[in-house]
Amino acid sequence: MMAYPNPFNPNDRSHPLKMLFSAATGEAVDIYIFDANARIIWQYKGEGEGLGANRTVEWDGKTHWGETVDNGYYMIRVVNDGKMVAKGKILVVKK
Repeated sequence: MMAYPNPFNPNDRSHPLKMLFSAATGEAVDIYIFDANARIIWQYKGEGEGLGANRTVEWDGKTHWGETVDNGYYMIRVVNDGKMVAKGKILVVKK
């Protein structure tokens, strides 16, 4: 799993965070972003159909509630069938 740009500035709308990872072709995956208190602040529910092995998912730096996240570290988890298949960290620094 690779996430860039890292550090990530959610106020820079021209450069969303891109998360790159590999999974079997057609395999459905879910992506979760957690804050420093281990709360899920955003998730992506992948359907897997028609997706190739190398995938990119973008995040705009907002929570599911539409709030821009604060500065700090965030953890990314890619999950397939209840099992973590990739993980990463990002640093959010608003300028």
